[in-house]
Amino acid sequence: METYLIFDYDGTLHDTLQIYEPALQQTYDWLVNGGYAVPRKLERTEIAGWIGYNSRQMWNLFMPELPESLKAQASRNVGQVMLERIGTGQARLYDEAEDTLRILRSRGYHLIFLSNCKEAYMQAHQQQFHLKDYFEDFYCCESYDFLPKTDIFLEIAEKYVGNYVVIGDRYSDLEVGLVYDFPTVGCSYGYGNAEELKNANILVHHVKQIVNAVRKCEE
Repeated sequence: METYLIFDYDGTLHDTLQIYEPALQQTYDWLVNGGYAVPRKLERTEIAGWIGYNSRQMWNLFMPELPESLKAQASRNVGQVMLERIGTGQARLYDEAEDTLRILRSRGYHLIFLSNCKEAYMQAHQQQFHLKDYFEDFYCCESYDFLPKTDIFLEIAEKYVGNYVVIGDRYSDLEVGLVYDFPTVGCSYGYGNAEELKNANILVHHVKQIVNAVRKCEE
């Protein structure tokens, strides 16, 4: 039976903070200038903590008092800055991430991209890093009106019948495996904390360790 690897992207393969930190700070400064926030430099750890949420969840938690129209505009602003930085080559995958994907494909695994991101963001990364060379299919939450990954997975399961391993750095990634009883690989080098990853079947501390972790999940 075929084995499908459900991969999160940000914090699992992509070192997102490199482009997300300046995008969020710039957008926060824009809100300050409009009188909607107090002037401050956002702490890097605070910014990193928002990576992995979909944009709707993030703004509802980060600044719940903002009018919905401003949340939507702030989200667009962050997305636009990130797209600009991807386009100028400032986005970075983790060291050995591409080698890891290449090895997994060469061993016959089927890779599925499942991210709480927006469509334009996903497409920009597809182009920048040739992700279609590695992934069999792509799913992003914006295409499903920001449904949780556990709901989106039901469509994947209808299309691809086989065994699954779920790989990610946040609880919302691993939840797919926990809900549907699939083995999970928690990526401690990403943006989740120990509490989020405590129920992962295997923890990895570098992206290159995913290859062996997947093999162990199948044993």
